[in-house]
Amino acid sequence: MNKKLCWDDTKVFLAIVREGTLSGAAKTLKLGIATTYRRLERMEEVLGYRLFIRDQQGYKLTDEGRILVSQAEILEQAGHAFDAMATGVNAGVSGHVRLATAQGLADHLIIPALPKLYSVHPDLTLELVTGVSTINLQRRDADMALRLVRPEQGKVTIRRLGELGFGLYASESYLQRKPLNDEETILKNADFIGWPETHQNLPAAKWIEKKQPWQKLLSDSR
Repeated sequence: MNKKLCWDDTKVFLAIVREGTLSGAAKTLKLGIATTYRRLERMEEVLGYRLFIRDQQGYKLTDEGRILVSQAEILEQAGHAFDAMATGVNAGVSGHVRLATAQGLADHLIIPALPKLYSVHPDLTLELVTGVSTINLQRRDADMALRLVRPEQGKVTIRRLGELGFGLYASESYLQRKPLNDEETILKNADFIGWPETHQNLPAAKWIEKKQPWQKLLSDSR
C-alpha cells in the first residue's frame, strides 16, 4: 500500500526553505530538531525524491524541491484562510491584524479613520508597518498590504480601493525666479524634488524619470 503525503509536513518544508537550516525551521515551528528532520524524511520518502541538499551553509533546494515551493505556499495560504473562516464563524471582527503600507497613507488615510474603526470593532487590534520595502504576505510579514503599486508576484487577492492623484507644485518665489509658461518649459527648465532610489517603483517617481531622465533631481529622503 502506497503511503500518502501528510499535508502538514509542507509546513516543515516551507520553514526549511525560509530559514535555510533545520535548527531555524525547528525553532520557527516550535518543534524539536529530531522531529523536524523525521517529518522532512517522511515527506521525501512519500514523494520519492530529495527536496534539499545539505552543505556547510545549510539546506539548499534541489530542482525538484524548487518546483514545489509555490504550490506549498498556495496550500499554506489556503490553510490560513480556512482557519480564519472557521474561527470567525458566529464571531465578530477581533484579533491582531498587521497592515503594511506607505507612511503617507498611514498618516493621512488610515490613522484618522482608526477611532471610527475601533468604535465598531472594539476587539480588533491594528498594527501598522510603514515603509516601501517589499512585504511577503505568504511569509506572514504582514496580513494585508495597502500599496500604490500592483504586486507582480505571489499568490495574493488584490482589490482596487481608489485612485490617488499627483500634481506639480511650486512656491511663489520659485515661480518668480523661473516662470513656467508652458508644459515644455516646465519639463526642460524646472528643478524637481523627487524620490530616492528606494522609491523609484512609485508611479510618480517613474513619471519624473520618464519626463526628465537627464535633469538633476533633488532627492527627498523622507
